[in-house]
Amino acid sequence: NNDDFIVNIKRLNVKETSGIELKKLQGNFHIASTGINVEDFEIFVGDSKFFFADLNLDFNDWNGLSNKIKTVPLDITLKKGSYITLSDLGPFLSGFKNMHERFNLDVSLNGNIEDLSINRFYITHNSKPLKISATGALIGIKKPQSAQIRLNDLILTANADDINTILAAANIGNPNLRSKIAQLGNFSINGNFNGQPLDAIFEGDINTALGNANMLLDYTIPYGNNAIALKGNVKTSNIELGKITANNKLGSVAGEVAFDVNINKNNYNGFVDGYINH
Repeated sequence: NNDDFIVNIKRLNVKETSGIELKKLQGNFHIASTGINVEDFEIFVGDSKFFFADLNLDFNDWNGLSNKIKTVPLDITLKKGSYITLSDLGPFLSGFKNMHERFNLDVSLNGNIEDLSINRFYITHNSKPLKISATGALIGIKKPQSAQIRLNDLILTANADDINTILAAANIGNPNLRSKIAQLGNFSINGNFNGQPLDAIFEGDINTALGNANMLLDYTIPYGNNAIALKGNVKTSNIELGKITANNKLGSVAGEVAFDVNINKNNYNGFVDGYINH
């Protein structure tokens, strides 16, 4: 077809003022009058690497494409070998800028730039038990900080020490708080997540070494600050309050607790209220 042409981008490097660095963009682009096909597509951002299965963008013609792009069908799959490094979240969460943990990605999305369905979403670590899986949707991803994220059947398994490592790197909380978190041991969370990256609500069940609970959690992370605000409530029929408070006389209890706390680098403050059945 005389209207077709092929572009082979071997390397493109861009650094944005916020600190995000596109180290490599590479792929074979087949551009025609009715669409674009991209093969061997790779994006390296900072210390993160993303390898894509073939991408196809299909549209009737190029006239008014800037308006049509919002509704162009997309089918995006990250191939084996893709991973994200926490330090690349530094421009959004400054505490992560020196944290070089890598997490493997297995992701499949389809829809359009304004509304993407999450068909498969897995995050794993090579040497740690941390795993995340979910389905759902991404809405408005052209503006990442305000994009809406809906994750259904979210399952997270981890070890409390791994969570403490992330909190310490982000300068959130103090040693006393992290010692309390360490008591959770291996734990799992199963539920639904809805909101924006730095402001969202989670509702579901949590299973820990100290007992099990149902949780409603609303969190906010002020942009660029090493702090987090948490509010919500927890209901449990069996939790080892004696271990949490270092009081063996209390043992296992049931109850419901509401909380509204702010946690920063040096301390945490707020209120906790509820009842306990012993």
